[in-house]
Amino acid sequence: MVAYQCVTKVSVDWEDWRPVAHAIFASLSLVRVGGKLIMVQAFPRAMKFVTAVGIALFVSALGATGTTVLWYLYMWLVRGIRPGYR
Repeated sequence: MVAYQCVTKVSVDWEDWRPVAHAIFASLSLVRVGGKLIMVQAFPRAMKFVTAVGIALFVSALGATGTTVLWYLYMWLVRGIRPGYR
């Protein structure tokens, strides 16, 4: 639900690399979750690719999480600023 809200309701500041990377990784994660569900349910012959799709999903989810969590931790612990939503 949070991912859907981020992708559909939040505007992206195209001047800053972090929100752009986060939006790309989050969108890829949602597409890969849907693709993996469809692949497993509708195309049982494609199960030989399920590991590759799972790894791609993990990488995109890690990218989406990393572009937010690591930034928040950096801002809070190193710079002493507690970021918030606008």
